[in-house]
Amino acid sequence: CILITILLIFNSCKKQDVENIVPAIPPVLVTDADLHGWVKAPKGLATVEFVKGPVTPVLGSGSVRFSSPDKSFARLINMGYSGTPLSSITELSYSGFVEKRDSTVDTNALILEIDNNGDGLSDIHLIYEPRYQTGKFVAGTSIPDPGNSKTNTWQTWDGLKGGWFGIVKLPGDPDPDQGAVLYTLAEYINKNPNATIVNNKVGGITPGGIRVQVGGPVFSKNFIGYVDNIKIGVNGITTTYDFE
Repeated sequence: CILITILLIFNSCKKQDVENIVPAIPPVLVTDADLHGWVKAPKGLATVEFVKGPVTPVLGSGSVRFSSPDKSFARLINMGYSGTPLSSITELSYSGFVEKRDSTVDTNALILEIDNNGDGLSDIHLIYEPRYQTGKFVAGTSIPDPGNSKTNTWQTWDGLKGGWFGIVKLPGDPDPDQGAVLYTLAEYINKNPNATIVNNKVGGITPGGIRVQVGGPVFSKNFIGYVDNIKIGVNGITTTYDFE
């Protein structure tokens, strides 16, 4: 009887373990030949291009190179997540590498276009910038401090746990340097439970609910940086983008 009971418990545990396994999803290979929903959107003298390196990227052998010699915006946009509730995002991160910058803080930023009231129009740009994830900007908050961005080093930035700020008017609203308070996505969702990613075009920006970008008023000239290993999880299923 004891042996039978042990076997039944063992078989039950094995079945439960199998049911709880989430199949591993291989990275999505993004190339010029197959962009998988990503769109290059540089302005002015800025460029966005797929390249080898630098050094050894987090995934594969290549990455996306962003160059902004004149502070113009260099953007990589994804339009495939429009209509996704912000509350269903379960992972949101990317790896960045800074090759050259005239400041000590310029780094690739992650931006979400958000509709709060269900009319399908963007109400706010939610912005995650590594420059604001450390020191005085996160002191006294629940936001983890990953340290300063570095040059010539691959670093991974966690947008799901990190601090964001919002811009409603372009330009005009303050950033954290001007007193804007950071909040996590969970805190934003708590105040805006209907927040949804949308592709609405705002301020002349190519439509795209999720984008990585460099450039703009807070940037210095002559920035060169790279991004790879973008992870976007929805309801526990994560898509990892490998740029080659």
